[in-house]
Amino acid sequence: MLRWSILAFALFLMATNSNVMSGVLPEIARDLHASVGQVAVSITLYAPVIALTSPVVSIVVPAWSRTGLMAAGLVVALLGMIVAAPAPDLVTFTVGRVLAVLGGAALVPTATAAGAAIVGPESRGAAIAFVSCGFTLATAVGSPLGTAVAAASSWRVPLLGMVGLGFGLLISLLLLVRRVPVSPPIGLTQRLTVLRDPRILLLC
Repeated sequence: MLRWSILAFALFLMATNSNVMSGVLPEIARDLHASVGQVAVSITLYAPVIALTSPVVSIVVPAWSRTGLMAAGLVVALLGMIVAAPAPDLVTFTVGRVLAVLGGAALVPTATAAGAAIVGPESRGAAIAFVSCGFTLATAVGSPLGTAVAAASSWRVPLLGMVGLGFGLLISLLLLVRRVPVSPPIGLTQRLTVLRDPRILLLC
């Protein structure tokens, strides 16, 4: 349960970082001397970038230690937050946001899969559900709280706060979420097989 909680917190942190800036776009735009629309684009990069890079990460480094991959993703995400928090202009802010997304692309799917991998087959559904609660909590608690803090102080404050929480998470991952089984690698062809199902294409 402790390891599940650590993995759930990883998803919570990434999801909060993704959404927390949405409520203070005018303030960010004013500080960065940009338009609200330009800042909004830099923030909404999360979805397409993570959709494109997550499969690439799993294909390129299939044999990496899951703990090492999660830690590497978290370090990149924290680096992105560190770059974005004091950003003096839109370009620097966008670079930081993209770095944070790339880190999330390595961390989020790996953490979700790790939750299922560290338990027996009979508990995998419960593990995935528990870890995925990190997203739910981010929507219900993390993002509104972070937005409130940003509105009361500065949009940079919640980013710096998440950096501090992230370093605590990094230590917890390295010390407590170890020896995660690595699943056999799945090639690109196998991953795309699902697209042959007409029901999937209809949903798209």
